[in-house]
Amino acid sequence: MGNKNSKNHVPSKKLTIAFLIVGLLLWGAWFAVGIPSRLSSPFLGVLLFLCLVLSRQYKKWGPRWAKLTLLWLFLGGSILAADLGLRVFAWHLIHPLPQSRWFREWPENPDLYRYEPLKKFSGESFGDLASMIPGTSYRQNRHVEFETDELGFLNPPGAKDKELDLIVLGDSYAAGLTSDRSKTWVDTLRSQNGYSLYNLSLPSGPSQQLLTLKYTLPQLKPKPGAVLLWTLFEGNDLDDKYLDYYDPKEPPSAFEKFKVHWSGFRGRSPLRMLLRRSKKRNNDLVVVSRQLMQKRGEFFLYFRPYFERTLRTEEEVQKHNNGPELFGAVFDQMQKYALENQLRLIVMTFPSKESIYRTFISTRPDVKSQFGFMKVTQRECEEKHLDFLNPTPLLLWEAKNKWGNQGELFWWKDDSHFNHAGEAWVADFVVKELKKLGI
Repeated sequence: MGNKNSKNHVPSKKLTIAFLIVGLLLWGAWFAVGIPSRLSSPFLGVLLFLCLVLSRQYKKWGPRWAKLTLLWLFLGGSILAADLGLRVFAWHLIHPLPQSRWFREWPENPDLYRYEPLKKFSGESFGDLASMIPGTSYRQNRHVEFETDELGFLNPPGAKDKELDLIVLGDSYAAGLTSDRSKTWVDTLRSQNGYSLYNLSLPSGPSQQLLTLKYTLPQLKPKPGAVLLWTLFEGNDLDDKYLDYYDPKEPPSAFEKFKVHWSGFRGRSPLRMLLRRSKKRNNDLVVVSRQLMQKRGEFFLYFRPYFERTLRTEEEVQKHNNGPELFGAVFDQMQKYALENQLRLIVMTFPSKESIYRTFISTRPDVKSQFGFMKVTQRECEEKHLDFLNPTPLLLWEAKNKWGNQGELFWWKDDSHFNHAGEAWVADFVVKELKKLGI
């Protein structure tokens, strides 16, 4: 009888094999969607060692091979369930900035990005620089709203079906991700100034923007002579990734699209992201400056690489590795494509927060921002007979007066982008400049 009772605690051979197969599937699924491949072997070894240790503690479970199988199944299922559950119920812990939750590689061409179509968010958020610093002490919380259209761009649904006066193309400075949607400079042009426009702007580099335009323009309805306002950013457009092709690729197969979806799904694993975050942060990239503002008891965050790039001269901009690419091939392709599609190309540059508020950052007031990127861009536009909008000189003067007279800024203190006052200023500047051009 004793032997029979002890055998009752031992799973049958078929059941054990079934448990083992299910466990393998669970672990395989989690390794596929979550853990970085270089960590798979050591992580698996640690878990097997844990199983061996635990199996010694519970003799009533039966033979060790049965105990290991049950532990394998339990741990694999628990971790996979945690990974999938966190995606649904705790996304805000993994994606501190809500807009990043829906930003994806585009299956039609994974070198480009889109937001998921027809998404809408309304809630509290904070700045991109604050998100790089552990804790919440430097966050400037604010209400943020944004909405994506049928194509995955930041427009109201149905915007692509309207006849367009204006197409805005650029990066996050034109996308307005960290401000209330209705208060971004692009939406102000739409809602308060009567422009029928479409915003093609996303976090991206100039060559990606060119390709985005070529993929998307056939789906839009610009009027003959509509304006293509191409915005460039001093902070990173020269340093962004540049593609080695300028024309859309052949449509991908269903399997190629699936690989893009799968890669994105795996990359968004919460446990994978937590493993990455456990690595030492490079806090030297973001610095807190309290100069001048210290009297008011306020903080001011800036991005060190942007700060260093404000010192680039015209010569350094031209000699940059990507200088010939941006001011040569990309400019030529953009101008050519605009002409072919009866668009009036206008180029506008944005200065970085670090250029405008350098006196709050530098301990050397004699070292001034060079604005080399803007100067080279302006000269390129003059040579190609393109209209050029440069808000920097006026913005520099107005920002100084606004701080001196009112103690207020045009940028969020915890972010590298304009605040609502800055967005309103840019909208007013663009409207005035377009009117001067007869638009």
